[in-house]
Amino acid sequence: MKKILLSLSVIIFSVVPLFAQKIIKGIVKDETGETLPGSTIFVKGTGSSALADANGEFSVQAAKEVPFTVTVNLVGYKTQDVEVYEVTDEALEVTLQLDNVLNEVVVVGYGEQKRKDITGSVASVPTELKALPVSSPERLLQGSIAGVLVTQTTGQPGGVVSIQVRGNNSITAGSDPLYVVDGFPINNDYSLVDAGVTDGAKLNPLSFLSPTDIENIDVLKDASATAIYGSRGANGVVMITTKKGVHSKAATVNYTGYYGVQDVIRTIPVLNARQWWELRKDAYANTPNGKAPTLPAASNFKYDTIGAGTDWQRAAFTQALTQNHNLSINAGSDKTSLAFSGNYFSQDGVLRNTGFKRYAARVNIDHEVNDRFRINAFLTGSFTKGEVAPSAIVPNLLLTSPAIPIYDTLGNFVRNTSTDSPLQNPINSLLNQINESLTTRILANVSGEYRIIEGLTAKILIGSDLVFNKQNRYLPNTTYEGNPSGGIGTGGIATVGTLNTSSWLNENTLNYNKIINGKHNINVVAGFTAQAAKSTGVIASAGTFAFDDLTYNALQNGTGSRTPSSSQNAWQLASF
Repeated sequence: MKKILLSLSVIIFSVVPLFAQKIIKGIVKDETGETLPGSTIFVKGTGSSALADANGEFSVQAAKEVPFTVTVNLVGYKTQDVEVYEVTDEALEVTLQLDNVLNEVVVVGYGEQKRKDITGSVASVPTELKALPVSSPERLLQGSIAGVLVTQTTGQPGGVVSIQVRGNNSITAGSDPLYVVDGFPINNDYSLVDAGVTDGAKLNPLSFLSPTDIENIDVLKDASATAIYGSRGANGVVMITTKKGVHSKAATVNYTGYYGVQDVIRTIPVLNARQWWELRKDAYANTPNGKAPTLPAASNFKYDTIGAGTDWQRAAFTQALTQNHNLSINAGSDKTSLAFSGNYFSQDGVLRNTGFKRYAARVNIDHEVNDRFRINAFLTGSFTKGEVAPSAIVPNLLLTSPAIPIYDTLGNFVRNTSTDSPLQNPINSLLNQINESLTTRILANVSGEYRIIEGLTAKILIGSDLVFNKQNRYLPNTTYEGNPSGGIGTGGIATVGTLNTSSWLNENTLNYNKIINGKHNINVVAGFTAQAAKSTGVIASAGTFAFDDLTYNALQNGTGSRTPSSSQNAWQLASF
């Protein structure tokens, strides 16, 4: 009978003011009990610091309030944090553990190596950064690995992230690295989840994977490290390994989550309605004709030229909620380990009616059939929905005259703002048009490893990556972009597109690993791999709808004909 262990820890700290600062004395030792001179000691949140003397002893000024944290550093040892709840005359004893970073196992291509045996440039994301509240795994690279430039190209939730490993290595081709998820090389070009219908920022294909499920992220940076992937690794390789189960008879259930609020700290300062009108009068007065300015005829609304008018940025921006919930179950036995997780992520955009949601599930299974044969299986499935801000919305917020109201006297949206050039009402565009992208993605692979002789292992991997993208867009009669003429039932544009991509992978490798005399290591990999992908896309559109109620769900109701389109492309790859 399986046991399920649930643990919940509640820590309550009491804060006691100290009327006079005291001195903390202590000693630093290693795991054998030997003292460690030269350690650096500092108190977090203060400027207090000290160095351990030749006997490993130190004294440092305590913080004004307890509890506080004392941090001890020494090269070659792991950093140690000690929580202090009470300052006494008793010496604080700190034990440092050796930092075996050189013995860490790093995923490098078709196998693993200890960091000390790697000759190429390989970097890993620090453990403490893997818990950051981000929407996709590659955002964990930002600021955490030297030589890797991560740029957020858009404020759209779930949007594309640009990554360059040691600069841009291509003039005409892409500069993003190759991503390998649990041994499966995947295409991270935004076109993979772009059927060509939505208008605005593109979504990130890698956002199907929850960062909470990540065990390790290793970046292969130089030519020697990436050579095994050929030309695809020219811009670097990002190796992503998801969490596996444990060989334990007791099942464990873990929940992690966070909730937060995003806000626009500062908007761009612009003129109010009165200032805008005064500037307009000054501009007209300085023209050769010197005539007074005029405003276009207004339909069911009045221009405001004496007050504050409309603050378009304030009307468009809002507080945005973000939340992430992840439930994982780890179970196993002596020969089998199982890891299951479910994830829900939601991020609203600071622009109204925009956001990104993800529903994901993952299963990892590792089973040892016998002493020679082992089977591994990885399965990740997700559904994402992006509500995209239409392009040019933010420029329109800045260019639209503050003298024009959002709503007319009848309570309807003012359709366009033609004081100088025709611009659609940006609030109407944000709230009423549909501009969404829906993606279902399934990534799976199964591998078998057989130990032929000591040190020689044969591995066969078969995998598949299925991506189904559907995009919907509808511009209602009530919007300027959907109906420039403004006549009832003379507008409305509906567009629907799908892009389905399927790829498969087969890898057949032999790996020989031999350690001689405990000093020399021989590692040889030989094999054959094949990968192929095929994409098919269809776009259909219609216009001139009598009413907007059915949006994009009834293209046959549109009396205005629009040209459909379709596409198909495929590629194959074989490597020895």
